[in-house]
Amino acid sequence: MQDKIVVSSFWATVLVIGTLLSPIVTIILNRDFDLVAKRLNNQHERYESYNSRRRELLEQYLVGLVEAERAETPEERKNLKLIEVSYLLIPYLPNYMQETFQRYALEAANRKHDAKSNADFQTVTIFIKELLDPRGR
Repeated sequence: MQDKIVVSSFWATVLVIGTLLSPIVTIILNRDFDLVAKRLNNQHERYESYNSRRRELLEQYLVGLVEAERAETPEERKNLKLIEVSYLLIPYLPNYMQETFQRYALEAANRKHDAKSNADFQTVTIFIKELLDPRGR
């Protein structure tokens, strides 16, 4: 009989300890989950902000290219924002594309078109198309 009381009191003690500890364990798990969720949310917001800024600058770059093609007088070409946008775009481009974007912006602003600038144009447009593709980078 005494063995049954000892076993019963053991399980009663386990039940009481479990009842006391379960809210504490739940709070700890929820806090950790909230921290992980907040970190993931912050990463997602930074990623979205980075992509929207990059998209905006690429669109401005393309608009600048069109304005450079339409500029007739040297005064119009001097007021182009293409060079400024190309410099703002540098941090958003991989190292191997930075020089190509800069070179093509200068060629377009100065209206110097040759075989090299045509190759730069192809490279730049393909790269921009890949970046602006929703499934892309």
